Amino acid sequence: MNINLLQYNCRKSTAVWDDLRKRGELADFDIIATQEPPVDRTKQVLSITGSITIQPSGQQRPLVGIHISEELDAVKIDVGREWCIVAHISGRGRKFVLINAYLAPSEDIEPKLADLGEVLGRCRPADVVLCMDANARSDAWHSRIRNARGRALEAFLDTHSMTIINVDTGDMTTFAGESGCSGNIDITAASGLIFPKIANWRLEDWYVSDHKAILFEIIAKYTRTTRTQPGNRIKKLDEG
Repeated sequence: MNINLLQYNCRKSTAVWDDLRKRGELADFDIIATQEPPVDRTKQVLSITGSITIQPSGQQRPLVGIHISEELDAVKIDVGREWCIVAHISGRGRKFVLINAYLAPSEDIEPKLADLGEVLGRCRPADVVLCMDANARSDAWHSRIRNARGRALEAFLDTHSMTIINVDTGDMTTFAGESGCSGNIDITAASGLIFPKIANWRLEDWYVSDHKAILFEIIAKYTRTTRTQPGNRIKKLDEG
């Protein structure tokens, strides 16, 4: 059985969270990486039945969380940042590091990417899967426009040999706000030998959040399959 992952921005909403929890129990996700999850009065990310919850340490409100099935082994790697959480995960014949990050649109992306580069350096030489609400736009992840944040993120991904997993989903974008603003601002990327084992990346509209649910799988080691996920290396898309 493959490892099923969900990447989702909950907008700090308990209504979104309640819907996610119900869907998670039905869909049997193995790993759920949430950005802007709701928290309780003690600033703890809300839990999901049957999973282990990992969140950033510290006094600030966590902006990310990872929920991991008890069937998998997970070790938290504390990086001391409320917007980033890292876990070393193993199970079903696979070992990889999962990084979940949220880069707020109101903050300069360059310092955050520098910090994230240090985090990646600490994770090497492990294979890495990166889930991120980057609030950045680029045709590298099929956005119709390309902004400065997107160019900075492109350079970062190329420097660290990260390959984009996002596929072109046409008019369905990862974000669609009530004001009519929409675009692909959430990315999934991977490095190392784990990249060719990622399959079936897709979006689902659950309507309760202005972000789409991002679903994908990591193929179990004992499953034989042919990779159909295309992937985009940034350098090839922007040689000029």
